[in-house]
Amino acid sequence: MIHTKKIINLISIFFLLGFVFQTSYSFAAERIIPKEQLLTPERITRGQALPLEKMTKEQFQALPDTAVIDFKGRQITKGQYISEMKQKAKQDLEKARAELNRKAQADFEAARAKFLQGEKAKLEAHNAKVSAEFERLRQKGTESSSRLLSIQNEANQLSIRSRTASPSEKAQIEKRAGELLQQIKQLGY
Repeated sequence: MIHTKKIINLISIFFLLGFVFQTSYSFAAERIIPKEQLLTPERITRGQALPLEKMTKEQFQALPDTAVIDFKGRQITKGQYISEMKQKAKQDLEKARAELNRKAQADFEAARAKFLQGEKAKLEAHNAKVSAEFERLRQKGTESSSRLLSIQNEANQLSIRSRTASPSEKAQIEKRAGELLQQIKQLGY
């Protein structure tokens, strides 16, 4: 999405620069000037500065780079004028690039902050689940430990009783010991 914005911004900048550059010439063909005000070879005297505002685009292009023109009250050569316009276009482009870079950096930082915030929320949710599972297992472990301890105590008592037990009691003790063993396996040991 950022790349699309950059492309659109660059196209807009180039369009704007082209428009500014074209309109800065202010040619007569683009601004309807009465025919009697247009420059003609008969109306130009040698050494006279040619008013840029009254020239057509073709007349301007036909001038040599050393021709003196009048541009907004300043007398400069056509070459100087073109150089100034190129320099102004270059400066405008640099400003536009700087602005575009600044905006792209700001957009990136905003997207980065949003991404990191989402990742932090996911991590916190995952940590909450892990903590809950840990607590559940700890509770289960506590219950298992207490159950295992009671089975161990009962097994010790059965062992003591079996030393003095009769054969029928020993069969009952063996049966109970098997049940206790199954309970230990169910606890996961």
